Amino acid sequence: MLEVHISLERQLLEEGIRSGRRTCRLYCRVGIGFHLQIHPDGRVNGSHEPNQLSVLELFAVSQGVIGIKGVYSNRFLAMNKRGRLYATEWFTEDCKFRERFQENSYNTYASVIYRNHRTGREWFVALNKRGKAKMGSSPRVKSQHCVKNLKGLPGTTVELLSAGAIWS
Repeated sequence: MLEVHISLERQLLEEGIRSGRRTCRLYCRVGIGFHLQIHPDGRVNGSHEPNQLSVLELFAVSQGVIGIKGVYSNRFLAMNKRGRLYATEWFTEDCKFRERFQENSYNTYASVIYRNHRTGREWFVALNKRGKAKMGSSPRVKSQHCVKNLKGLPGTTVELLSAGAIWS
């Protein structure tokens, strides 16, 4: 069973490489660490162990704007007008995230269309310390999640989603 799971995971990662999109995992270092996963039923959360639900594709929509798709679930990461993360079968405006490379080599992902109306503060992709999707409207600077490029399975990219990650 474990061998079948690993080969399916490897196959999903390799398919992403052939498509020209960034195939990766997003790892959140909050708490004891979680891999962002997108479920076929539309749920978004984190798992301590990498698995087929955590294999993601990051693809360019326009300059500085990306989409994130679960390879296994075939659903897109999205944020609604209340800042809640969910997964959808169709790519909409809710699925667009601004990828920012910070001065300190960190990356952040913020909703392109939703932000705090009063303060103008952006809403970010984040997980809480229990691995649940955090409301985009609630993360502060210290809990904004970033991406790091790490070595994963042969020929693949594994990226870390974490407040302390550095892009390499």
